[in-house]
Amino acid sequence: MDRERKTIHGQKKRKRIFPGLILSLTLSCLFLSQGLVWAGTYYYVDSALADTHPASATPDCTTYNPTTYVCGTGSSSAYKTIADINASSFSPGDSILFRKGESWREQLNYPSSGSAGNPITFGTYGTGAAPIISGSDLITGGWTKDSTHIWKATVTTQPNIVYLNSTRGIQVADKAHIVAEFNWFWGSGVLYVWSPNDDDPSGHYTTPGIEAGARSYGVLRTNDKSYVTANGLAFRGGNEQGINVGSVSVTGIVFQNCIVERNSEDGFILKGSSIAHDVTIDHCTIQDNGNWGIAVSYQYTASSQISNNLITRNGLNSIANSQEYSQIDGILGNFNIFGNTISETCPAGCNQSGSSGDFCHGIYYSAGFGGDRTIPANIYQNTSYNNPYGVGIKAVGSANIYQNTTYGNHQQGISLGQNDSTNVVFNVYDNVIYGNGNSGNDDGGIVELNKGAGTIALTIENNTVYQNGNTNGHEIKIEDSLEALTIKNNILWATPTRRTLGVIFAPTGTVSIDYNLHWRADGAPSIRYGDTYPTWAQWQDLGFDRHGVNADPLFTNAAGNIFTLQGASPAIDAGTNVGLTQDILGGTVPQGRAPDMGAYEFQGGAQSSPPAAPSGLRIR
Repeated sequence: MDRERKTIHGQKKRKRIFPGLILSLTLSCLFLSQGLVWAGTYYYVDSALADTHPASATPDCTTYNPTTYVCGTGSSSAYKTIADINASSFSPGDSILFRKGESWREQLNYPSSGSAGNPITFGTYGTGAAPIISGSDLITGGWTKDSTHIWKATVTTQPNIVYLNSTRGIQVADKAHIVAEFNWFWGSGVLYVWSPNDDDPSGHYTTPGIEAGARSYGVLRTNDKSYVTANGLAFRGGNEQGINVGSVSVTGIVFQNCIVERNSEDGFILKGSSIAHDVTIDHCTIQDNGNWGIAVSYQYTASSQISNNLITRNGLNSIANSQEYSQIDGILGNFNIFGNTISETCPAGCNQSGSSGDFCHGIYYSAGFGGDRTIPANIYQNTSYNNPYGVGIKAVGSANIYQNTTYGNHQQGISLGQNDSTNVVFNVYDNVIYGNGNSGNDDGGIVELNKGAGTIALTIENNTVYQNGNTNGHEIKIEDSLEALTIKNNILWATPTRRTLGVIFAPTGTVSIDYNLHWRADGAPSIRYGDTYPTWAQWQDLGFDRHGVNADPLFTNAAGNIFTLQGASPAIDAGTNVGLTQDILGGTVPQGRAPDMGAYEFQGGAQSSPPAAPSGLRIR
């Protein structure tokens, strides 16, 4: 029997695509992507200038020409160092621009706040690569031979990270364990490295050389300032985090088109113990960081967004720290997480409390940071794939999960549950989930498991779930008896040894399972309900999928991972109205007399393949 549609907050649900939210976010992204500039004074930072006023708010040049990079031929103020910037004060609307192609081995601490609609902007000018702000120092001299192939130099600050040219060094327990190239050890103010030619390593490593982490608490610290934007800068080599947001107050903090990479710990740590709202991380590349790519460690109280980023190869310290890391992790309630491309979490292995396993995920709304997990996260239009030790998208807190593509993950495409005593609501719709569970895990599609004492209301609609897991298990599996369960309009395609659907314990609350297409390569649906394995007719006699279909869905090219529908598909017009107005590609629903089953609404004629990397929101 159908239940009345409810939102997480209990009001009647008419349209789950959240048009007002989408319009607001789209306009925000539009303004950011167009690089609109607010009125204010432009200041320039050029490391080639003479440092006439070291660590001073007084500009090093007041006649700077930002086109020719020459002091004496212009009328702008310019500084040489970030220490100068940290000592200065700026006004709302000002822009502090770093010269492209240059680098600074310093820590940037935001010195001033902007205002709502008139932020202070840290950006770029000139031509070339993104300006680099590094948390590491270059060790260029003072190397002496310690023993065969082992060389040493005085390094006062204990480094947590060492790069040798572009290769991340391997920290070992003591000097005796330095036995191969890229091994390093630090003790008592001395850094030891392996020299391949057994000569001065500064002559071997020259591009740029040996870099040792020197600055902690972030290469950039927002320093409790508000309404500040960073656009187009690279932050790398931090001895801890790349970017430390907070730690007490966060309002109107924006990161746009930044590169955050090769930091010892997190790419971003988002704090805010007093005020935490309105943070945006958009169109950034976040890669090769030691711990989390983005960690949200405080409860944000108003909408924030993590959008359109490339997030990959973070969590390199998992084995060494015996700690699970995910690409986006933490207290994700009130966050809109969309358009991100996420892959290769913890590529060197995943460990939690001494046990290796599948704990390191693409997106993880977790319990480890605390927070109010009844507050929903909106997770949509992301591609999370090839994460070798975990789930594509995992939520233990309330979430709307829609229009995502997950594939090639070691465990499930989407995992829900583990809610402990919290009452949570999950809405999962319009997702494409295929080829997950390649660890041999039995259930690789959409899985609910490990329900706690709190209630779970779960809605799964209009998903395309194709050939997940290994030789056993289910495309959709519900392990627990839930208070409310709706499964409608899904296409479930399983191999001959797997099951399309498993409801392991009969729900004790409201349940509606109907209008789904089940298909196995041998033609049998193979459903599990409790401890029984009903035939298709028996399944319908139980009151489930009475409007369902047991037939080949006729995908356009399943072998090529194109899951749009052919014109003769039995899934066309075979679904029911569940309140959706768009499919995963933004196409209008319905096109015919009724919605189609699955994530793609047949538009007539040829259809495109699923998006490899969603680029943002669409308005219809």
